[in-house]
Amino acid sequence: MIFQQPEETNDNILSLHFDQELTGGDTESKRRLELEKLLYNEVTTLPSLPVMFEAIQKILNKQSQMGFLYINIVQYSMLEQIYGWRKFDFFMRELASTLVDIRNRLMREHDSICEVMLKGSTFMMLLSPSRTKRLIVREDLARLCERIGSEFNEALRDRITNEVFEKLGCYFGYAILEDDTTQRLERLVYNAIEEAHQASINHQQRDVKRRSDALRSIVRHKKIRTVYQPILDFEEKRVLGYEALNRGPAGEFENPDFLFRVAYESNAVWALDRLCRQQAFKGIRKMQNGHRIFINVEPHTFEDPQFFTKDTLEIMSAAGVKPEQVVLELTERRAIEDFDSFKKILQAFKNSGFKVAIDDLGAGYSGLQMLSELLPDYIDYIKIDMSLIRNISNHELKQKIISFILKLTSDIPTSMIVEGIENRDELTTIRRLGVRFAQGFLFAQPGSVFPQVDPEFFDHN
Repeated sequence: MIFQQPEETNDNILSLHFDQELTGGDTESKRRLELEKLLYNEVTTLPSLPVMFEAIQKILNKQSQMGFLYINIVQYSMLEQIYGWRKFDFFMRELASTLVDIRNRLMREHDSICEVMLKGSTFMMLLSPSRTKRLIVREDLARLCERIGSEFNEALRDRITNEVFEKLGCYFGYAILEDDTTQRLERLVYNAIEEAHQASINHQQRDVKRRSDALRSIVRHKKIRTVYQPILDFEEKRVLGYEALNRGPAGEFENPDFLFRVAYESNAVWALDRLCRQQAFKGIRKMQNGHRIFINVEPHTFEDPQFFTKDTLEIMSAAGVKPEQVVLELTERRAIEDFDSFKKILQAFKNSGFKVAIDDLGAGYSGLQMLSELLPDYIDYIKIDMSLIRNISNHELKQKIISFILKLTSDIPTSMIVEGIENRDELTTIRRLGVRFAQGFLFAQPGSVFPQVDPEFFDHN
């Protein structure tokens, strides 16, 4: 049963509760609106599967079979936790719009799209009958599924940020629905959906294995390179240090977020993080004395017995880098579950001279908790994500947030670093607010050789 029958009424299965004071046309209008909310997703405007049953039955009556594609969006619910419901709704609208555009561009006019469950993560493309009335060939459906899946991922990547796209997994399956007058239509449909869902899971598993094998090859052959971006100190008019940014081979693995997403899937985070540190330290031999080196670190890798191996320490020593010059940037890719144990580990590193920073505050779901748990004793720097800086010159709330964090850190031994400065308006605004440390493309693009900074930036007001 799709809708639950209200106990106090004898109306049919689509009956709904309404305000008893509403009468006549108001009641009927209200009923239609409430019914639409149950049958159509108000965010994507797509119908739910029950709306399509009549159309499905007509196709089966005419041709005795039909094909459909099944789209499974995995990890989508995490987006709402990270970005909030407004941006999440935007992502879902873009996703649905991408499907509709592909239908209009690549498929037949009467092919239709629906959601398996409203506000869910699964969609269906129902294929209209063939004009030739020939039977559906499974191999043809498989090729269509692969083509639509490829087109969908490429089109969606152009609609949303790479940061969001890399957090999603979009997997396609397909099935052929055969008419069987001995079974209810609903049962036939849901059995076919289960078959298509399993096909999408198989697609996902193949994709995970392909990525896992590729990542292990990258780690084994040390195909990680490091580029460096300067961090400016406006008060002392010098470069405070450089952030080491790791890149994989050209293609999807070049993006570090994608690299570590696959590493988590493949249980290879420690190995990848260890290699990234080693490659970063190998490249800092040309760094001037007194500069700090900021190294991104996954919080979970602090539990790695080989977190700072003898080999890594020897590389640091050969480069002339002391622990006091190293800042460990804690990423937000995964939440910290046991802060008490984590604090003990951090303290041991701080006792050895290492500095600690919270990276990308404002971008992930765990930053504020990390801030409240670790300030002021364990954190030397707070790095503000570029999302809070973009267009800050015209955004009063963002300016207030930066001012608040500056005030928060003014009485404790923790400094704020602003990331992602791309234009002079942003630079002017953060300097007016009193920001001392910043980095971004405006000052220098990341490079394999430590980039030089134009001295005029230090005098910018």
